[in-house]
Amino acid sequence: MASCHCRRLVLLNGLILVAAAGPAHGLTRTWIGGNVDWTDGGSTANWTPADEPDADDEAVFNTANTVNLGSNNAINGLTMSGGIDLNTNGFDLTVDGLVLLSGASTNLFIGDSLGSVDADNMTINSGGTVELLGGKLILDEEAGTSLLDINTGGTLGNGVITFADTPIVATTLLTNDGTLTALSRAVNILLPPPWARCRSTIRASAAGRSRRYG
Repeated sequence: MASCHCRRLVLLNGLILVAAAGPAHGLTRTWIGGNVDWTDGGSTANWTPADEPDADDEAVFNTANTVNLGSNNAINGLTMSGGIDLNTNGFDLTVDGLVLLSGASTNLFIGDSLGSVDADNMTINSGGTVELLGGKLILDEEAGTSLLDINTGGTLGNGVITFADTPIVATTLLTNDGTLTALSRAVNILLPPPWARCRSTIRASAAGRSRRYG
């Protein structure tokens, strides 16, 4: 009986050691780097707490700065506010979670044909703008389907948006209470079967002419 008890104790200790050696839980990392590039493996002094966000961390930008990606990056969530300008600058930003924009003059520019943002879901609140300057926005939810939610005062336009999920039932993929703006460049939205819901205004303008579709 004593021998059996010892084996159980060793097993219990082993489980405790395994649990203690598990990965650390992702944290929220807030940008304090001013107007410099966000580069994978860059200075930890650009973030608080002082560490660059990893694939399991959320990146927060809440200051009126201009930040360009200097490399491909992968994070768990992206929250933007406070008048930040974030430009992918020809690189890929992978967000395994929600991209959230809020507040006046808060802009996400998906720039150049090589640049992309690949996220699970995106919400654009009042004052936030997502503009595709030749880049690609891809929404791809691993479990279920993605949602692109443009709330009142939010703006999205000027590029190709791809919903990569394949719903097997009727599902809302796009909710628009804000503005889809094409300007003088084409805007294309690539959807699975047409279960998107659009409740507001689509504006298109070219050569000084404008038309509104309600």
